[in-house]
Amino acid sequence: MSNIAKAAKADKETDKNKDSTTFTAGEHSLFILKVTATKKVAAHNIYTLYLGDFETQEYSDGCTRLNKMLHELKKANKSKDLIICEIDSNGGYIDEGLRFMAIIKQYFDKSNITTIINAKGYSMGSHLFIIGGKRITIEDGALMLHTYVAGNYGKGINIKDYVEHTEERFNTLAKEQYVTPGYMNTTEFEDYKKGVEFWLTTKGMVKRGVATHVILRDGNTVTAKEYNKL
Repeated sequence: MSNIAKAAKADKETDKNKDSTTFTAGEHSLFILKVTATKKVAAHNIYTLYLGDFETQEYSDGCTRLNKMLHELKKANKSKDLIICEIDSNGGYIDEGLRFMAIIKQYFDKSNITTIINAKGYSMGSHLFIIGGKRITIEDGALMLHTYVAGNYGKGINIKDYVEHTEERFNTLAKEQYVTPGYMNTTEFEDYKKGVEFWLTTKGMVKRGVATHVILRDGNTVTAKEYNKL
């Protein structure tokens, strides 16, 4: 049997041993591809996570489905499994986004995380994009960084306490996400805390080092360094 025939046979055997499961919650979808061991491929799972807008899953069915999705992510083997986050998000409730972030960072090695801007990553969407070890954007992608949006009601002193608490909490997160890696300088961060929004095109993401790779309009993928030379 030729090498080509052997490879084709191995691929068929691999396909027979593939199994997939899908979970959905709101605008988020999780696809888990289970690849069992063959002579050619070691057993592993591939987690593909599509992230949309982050909304509170208050209704019981939505909450149950979101919790099931997060529970499945917790089953990942940090050394063997891979997650690809495809992001097309306007942002939304940051607490829901933080649940995804915490689980992804806890159960997946950064080197195994590929995040993809498939259109846009605004607000909370930008935070999820940044956690990837390999960060890919389409050539017409967009990213928006801005401070939190919140609201509250009640006694004046309670509102004041809430605002101060929220400000400290999310400014600490933003500093770790944007300033520490060098995507935003300290002067820009002060502007950020005052409410200035940072809208980044693909060129902006590449220039700041936020994106590591770019999917060109012709379908080819290049590194950020190669994109800078185009």
